[in-house]
Amino acid sequence: MPVELIVIVALVVMFVGSILLNLNMGLAAFVTAFVVAVYIAGMSAKEVFAGFPANMFINLFGITFLLGIAHENKTMDWLVTKFIGLTRGRLALLPWVFFAVSAITATLGPAVAPLMIGMALTLAEKYKINPLLAGAMVVHGSQGGSFSPIAPFGVLINSLVESSGLTPSPYLLYTQVLLAHILLAAVIFVLFGGIKLVGQKAVNIDLPSADMAGPEKLQPGQIATLVGILLLVVAVVLHIHIGIAALAIGLVLLLFLPRGERQRSLTKMPWGVIVIISGVLTYVSVMQSAGAISWLGEHINNLGSPLWIALLMCFLVAIITAFASTFGTIGILIPLSVPFLLSGEISTAGLVGAMVISAVMTDISPFSTYGALVLASAREEIRERLMSRMLVYMGVLVVLAPIVSWLVLVVPGW
Repeated sequence: MPVELIVIVALVVMFVGSILLNLNMGLAAFVTAFVVAVYIAGMSAKEVFAGFPANMFINLFGITFLLGIAHENKTMDWLVTKFIGLTRGRLALLPWVFFAVSAITATLGPAVAPLMIGMALTLAEKYKINPLLAGAMVVHGSQGGSFSPIAPFGVLINSLVESSGLTPSPYLLYTQVLLAHILLAAVIFVLFGGIKLVGQKAVNIDLPSADMAGPEKLQPGQIATLVGILLLVVAVVLHIHIGIAALAIGLVLLLFLPRGERQRSLTKMPWGVIVIISGVLTYVSVMQSAGAISWLGEHINNLGSPLWIALLMCFLVAIITAFASTFGTIGILIPLSVPFLLSGEISTAGLVGAMVISAVMTDISPFSTYGALVLASAREEIRERLMSRMLVYMGVLVVLAPIVSWLVLVVPGW
């Protein structure tokens, strides 16, 4: 068996094993990368370590560190409270607030989806809003904003494309994904009972609990956090290293926290996500060094038209992410699509956008993290019915998202 094929088979085994055994895919990728590289591909340990995505790690570390402080000091809670207050009791606006808050916070970095899902489902029950509409608005808002140039998903995709020798289009990718989710949100608002809410008004929309409400008046640390987030956006525009900029801003913000809480801020970071991204990218580097991606590209190109292969990739990523990690799936499948992207027959921005949209549309699946949170936040007596509706909705998206995104973004060859 060729070494290149062994490297690819090991990837599949690692991927499937991580899903079945519920293991962090990044940890499995680090170990598999070392074993395959050193004992099969004849690489040195130094060459494996050279593939560690140091720049990506610093970017993710800095951004999630800064936004973690914003969660910890209740700045994000304050933003959520203010947005809900803007509805002035108009119930038809409430689902759109769920979407907007989730999208805006996801654009900045780690989304407030867990907080918003619990709040949305509770408010939906109180004001007779379809729970699937409330939950889907949060999920699609979060995923719609998750591919900004400073969010973990966006950093991952653009780094993958750039490291593969292609030209990333960070702002185009963000726009594609966000617009796709806005259009989907408009459709589900109509289909899932949003029109019935038009004209209905509550005297005052009360938050489910005091824990979900942000501070009535901003404190110095929260004002500094909002300024820090704006400075991070400026750093992106000025092409300042985003990871170092975020770390510097976060370091200053730590001074506004009580001494006893400063060290604890590091424990609140999403280390699992960072490990997944770092591990998967390290394995992708091993695949490139071992020639596995080039070897795969030669065989893929013999299968038929790149256009139909692109559609197959979109379906594959949609089906897999309905049951597995979106981070890990995209991190693996995008590098595998590089060989026929390099042929020039398929637009890089078009296929990457179509694959990303196909992947994240299905995160409403009850088997995904967000979908599971929606189910867990619903009342026990409606969970079984809600799960059935979520499965039907997911099934429709698994079929339609790849086809529509392929027709709109890939076929025209933008």
